[in-house]
Amino acid sequence: MFFEQWALQFAEVHGAVENKKFDAETLFKSYGFNKDEQKDFNFLAFFFALDTYYGLLMKLLAYQVVGFYTLKNIAGLPLADWEKLDSASFKEKLAALEEGGIFRAEPLNIRNFLEGDLLSWYLNDWNEPIEKAIRGIIERLNQYDPETMELVPAETRDILKKLYQFLVPKQIRHDLGEYYTPDWLAERCLNQVGYGVKERDLLQKRVLDPGCGSGTFLILAIKRAKEHARLKGIDPAYTLTQITKNIVGFDLNPLAVISARTNYLLAVADLLKHKKGELTIPIYLCDSINPPSAKHQEELFDQEAGHYQISTSVGLFRFPEALVQKALIQKVTMLLEDCVKKKQTTKQFLERVHAELITEPKDKKKFDLVLGETYEKLLELEAKGINGIWARIIKNAFAPLFVDSLDFVVGNPPWVNWESLPQEYRDKTVNIWKKYDLFEHTGLRARLGSAKDDISVLMTYVAIDKYLKNKGRLCIVITQTLFKTVGGGEGFRRFRLGKKVHLSKFCKLTICLSCNHSILQPIALQFSYAKKVSQQLIPLSTTSDCVKTL
Repeated sequence: MFFEQWALQFAEVHGAVENKKFDAETLFKSYGFNKDEQKDFNFLAFFFALDTYYGLLMKLLAYQVVGFYTLKNIAGLPLADWEKLDSASFKEKLAALEEGGIFRAEPLNIRNFLEGDLLSWYLNDWNEPIEKAIRGIIERLNQYDPETMELVPAETRDILKKLYQFLVPKQIRHDLGEYYTPDWLAERCLNQVGYGVKERDLLQKRVLDPGCGSGTFLILAIKRAKEHARLKGIDPAYTLTQITKNIVGFDLNPLAVISARTNYLLAVADLLKHKKGELTIPIYLCDSINPPSAKHQEELFDQEAGHYQISTSVGLFRFPEALVQKALIQKVTMLLEDCVKKKQTTKQFLERVHAELITEPKDKKKFDLVLGETYEKLLELEAKGINGIWARIIKNAFAPLFVDSLDFVVGNPPWVNWESLPQEYRDKTVNIWKKYDLFEHTGLRARLGSAKDDISVLMTYVAIDKYLKNKGRLCIVITQTLFKTVGGGEGFRRFRLGKKVHLSKFCKLTICLSCNHSILQPIALQFSYAKKVSQQLIPLSTTSDCVKTL
């Protein structure tokens, strides 16, 4: 079930695997597979295993580094004793790590770094080879000196980026549609929107990357916020609180979320000793384009009281609309998780809901019907041994609904063509394309998947409409093809929400166009406007022209 849920999200992030053309020769040579295995090779299973390895490495490294800052005066390096543990105790430590208990416990008090994610499946298939492999990782990490973080923090983040680049060859990354944003380009985007060290009241400014990947834009924003606080002599505890309140990321890729949370933790690690109370890392595993929306069904409720639903590989989970409107979803998911672990009855769960949420009498019947159904599904999954993550997946999915209007939106949206997306995701998002009048996904053209429209188009328009405050600023990195192609490219170039409202009513827009020159990739060409788009985009013929433009 974990694999099936991961596969759904993998397809929504990278495109359906059946629509991908992988360079099998590069993949097989890089990872040591035999050519005779190619015929029946399971690409999805391979990438699931690869994500699991890299994800586990980051979790352990984060614990080692964060522990160094917060635990070093208590018990030395956190992983130092793990090498001596027997098999059962070793597995228990890993289970506590994956479930997030190690990070939530005193003195770390980091609530959501790990939440029993989809890549924790190996604990259910525990065996000697898996144990040996993980012990090998820990032995290497115990040779790593976390003091490097204090000496050269920027290089430590680069280690993770370079590690992934070595782990996944460039050709395979491109086959997956992964294009990493170089720091200089992310820095330029932050400059364009005005998120600078000398910006007045920078710590109060809110910034979102709606497809954050490994967190490049967010980490560089944190660096600027910390430098601003240092120059202004601002209290470190207040600085940490404001950073984790105002620098936010969303992504639909479980590995990207782990990467971004790890990098986020590393970026604020030196402030952790000043924190007061619990810390929540504002990186969420969710779909910024298509978050849950209210559905009304007369046979269940009156028209004013509908429900929200979350679709997963184990079925639909429903939640009362009133619960979401009052922003109580996080409390409810915590209750769901706790009651399932304690094997409480549905009646006991609902009694706790009404007592702790102080449910209004008019809502009780509706809550009982919908939440009771959701709770019983989770109890059933628990009985089958496939629970542990669904309540947390649900909590993350609702995150886009509770983000207040933001001052800045920056990022490099995923570059995945409509034709590469799984049919289910096309069906789920087709009305959003129509809402913004980007193009008509109807008839034979849609069924054949002939449209060349890029998902970055939709993410940009949703970000402006749903997340950016009035007169906020947005800077995105997109491909030049959107200024050449028909379909979504045409719709994108209209710069209008729907038929009439021009984007200039909402924000100042900066667009960075990637350039295909081989010497410097990507090169950025930017233009901006306040009232109307009047500049001409002049094609650049040489690399030197690109550099001069920058």
